[in-house]
Amino acid sequence: MSRQWKGVFFTPGSHGNSLSHTDIKNTVQGVAIVGDGDGLTDLKLHNSCLRNSAYTVLESVHARVEATGCEFAEGGGGLVSLRGGEAVFNHCTFANYYLFSVLDGPALAFSHLSSDGKTGLDDGSGLPYLHADISNSIVYGNGAGFSHGDLTGTGIFIRNTLIKGAGTDDDNFLACLWDVDPLYYTIREEYIFDYRLRPESPAIGAADPALTLPQAACDSYGLPRGSAPDLGAYVYSPPV
Repeated sequence: MSRQWKGVFFTPGSHGNSLSHTDIKNTVQGVAIVGDGDGLTDLKLHNSCLRNSAYTVLESVHARVEATGCEFAEGGGGLVSLRGGEAVFNHCTFANYYLFSVLDGPALAFSHLSSDGKTGLDDGSGLPYLHADISNSIVYGNGAGFSHGDLTGTGIFIRNTLIKGAGTDDDNFLACLWDVDPLYYTIREEYIFDYRLRPESPAIGAADPALTLPQAACDSYGLPRGSAPDLGAYVYSPPV
């Protein structure tokens, strides 16, 4: 069950934080970090799992966050919320099959991303607008994938990522796989939440090796991504 404890919170001025091979689950609000827009890296997440939160599993406010090989799953208020700052997500899996309430947010919510008064959601802070790069990842589950379907004129780029909804590439969505099921092992009705890939998954071998960051060379099980990497957090392993 979620709501068993509050979660992990980082306050402004706390730089250089790192969580590696860490599971944070069953929280009120997963991980929350507030930065000061100074461009310094506030939090690195590596081969970690943020799962099962009553609200979001990760909230970043004017912070710089880097995530490689991570799973973000099961959030009643959506999964990841980014307001301003900078974010890099490489070989990550965003999957929401939350059980305990109606979903109240998308997998990825963006705000303070442009000066457009209607869609940019400028918070009046005067701090830099959001710049985010999401690559070789999977965004698939119940609920909406993104808060914004049109990212024109923003600093948000989705590259070589499998996306649940139908759509087409443009200047912000680049070489994406649209409206394709990644075929997880997850069976929600049986409380099985396993976001590794089935043998017939279209995500296998579909990543761009040129986009794989050095720190994402192996997944959390220690499996190397190799020269033909898979999309998402986990390297495909044939069933025994």
